[in-house]
Amino acid sequence: MRTSDEDKLTVSTPPAIAPHYGAGEDIANLAKRIQIMMPGGDKLTTSQAMAAASAAVLSDANLFRGEVYAYPDVKGNLVLVDGYKLLVREAKRQCDYTVYDDIALTQEEKIAQGLKPEDIAFWVYLLRDDKKGLYTQELREAKEFGLGYREAKLEALNFAAAKAVGYIKKTETWSKRYKREIDPPKNMTWPDKAKMRGLKKALRMAYALPSPREIAARSWDVDGTQTTAEDWQGVELYTSEAEQEQAAKRNAWGRERIEESAALTEDEKRGRMKRNVELMRDPVDFDPIAEEEVIEGEVMDIDPATRFWSYQRQNDIDPEVARALIAQAGGDIDSAFEMLQAQETPPKLEQPPLIDVPADDQTVNALTEG
Repeated sequence: MRTSDEDKLTVSTPPAIAPHYGAGEDIANLAKRIQIMMPGGDKLTTSQAMAAASAAVLSDANLFRGEVYAYPDVKGNLVLVDGYKLLVREAKRQCDYTVYDDIALTQEEKIAQGLKPEDIAFWVYLLRDDKKGLYTQELREAKEFGLGYREAKLEALNFAAAKAVGYIKKTETWSKRYKREIDPPKNMTWPDKAKMRGLKKALRMAYALPSPREIAARSWDVDGTQTTAEDWQGVELYTSEAEQEQAAKRNAWGRERIEESAALTEDEKRGRMKRNVELMRDPVDFDPIAEEEVIEGEVMDIDPATRFWSYQRQNDIDPEVARALIAQAGGDIDSAFEMLQAQETPPKLEQPPLIDVPADDQTVNALTEG
């Protein structure tokens, strides 16, 4: 498998500026995780996995999302490559696109590209959404010129889209040593793999993608949450990639809360605990204020706790129910307030009618003693 230099992640950065793995990450344990979790990791030898672990710490690329992967070249040297999914994500940050990859190269075209007739090869066209207007115009003009739809389409794509060749050589699909075919990657065919290679080339042609270093750094971002290698511990227990990513994100949240708590001073910890106690206390004597308060001429939003208990009192909702909602929301007052608003206001009990009783001394004494 050949890879251009621009696809490779350099590993010349000192470990001191590779924060996601941390200085305490054990290389041997990381190598084992790479063999389990990284696409194709099961095909790496122990020494190659160790090399991948060392390179990962140096390059600071996330090897656990399938966005960066490693493989040994023909000389046995390890190569880190930015994967298909990562390039797609980076491209779509700029503009969506449409892919046309169903056109196989002719024998003459294969020879012109330096390939052999038995190799698998496809033309891959990538049309950015912001180029579709140009494509439509070229397609219309080609039809008016007398070309058929297929010929007109190719003419328009050649003018408006990025065009690349994706190929798989015969030597990649056949083992001379064992004299049998080599299985394609999991859940793929060899033509699929060829088209994916072509798409990666077309993506680089059509977009100004970040450098490998920048892409490696972004591979740790999960929906805006920055993760570390520690956060990806144990996510292999989940079957889908989406579940693994969400598990890593939850781990990152938990780690951040622990780190935040550890950084608090004793006074800050006491203040936070006092506030938590206030949020859970019985609000019998709570004095609600207006929905907005003015401080030094600026309009400030009402405090969430004040809004919560004010609403509870105004709607005669049981304080025990209110406290239970806070606990159910994990202390998130805004979420608890939404649940509080969904509560049905219980009907107020009517005052029972007064009963006339004899006002003699004996009756008064009986009522008083009872």
